[in-house]
Amino acid sequence: MPKRKFGISVEEELARKLDEVSEKLRVERSQLVERAIRDMLRDHSHSLFEHDCRALIVLSCPSEREVPAVGADNLRITQLHEHREGQCVQVFLVSGSSSKISTLLSSLSRHEGCELRYIVLH
Repeated sequence: MPKRKFGISVEEELARKLDEVSEKLRVERSQLVERAIRDMLRDHSHSLFEHDCRALIVLSCPSEREVPAVGADNLRITQLHEHREGQCVQVFLVSGSSSKISTLLSSLSRHEGCELRYIVLH
């Protein structure tokens, strides 16, 4: 597949970490960036059209943070919740309407100080 070059600017610390991972994995930086972009687009572009969807959402927050209760109309949610080493980690297996999952994801992403991971499972 043909490649297209373009420039991006990233924080110095992020560039340094990219260099470290690239060296450790013995993979060129551009390959890592391309893989990261591909994964992000796969995980988020599915919400462009309405369909039945299944995904994992992982929310990790400092234990002292108020972690939101999760519930959504017409979504099936299975949840794992654990506190360990000062972190509250919640893992949600969600299935249902892609638009409702996107709404839930948007709501969870607003919690400052928390890390959110999203993985589409189809």
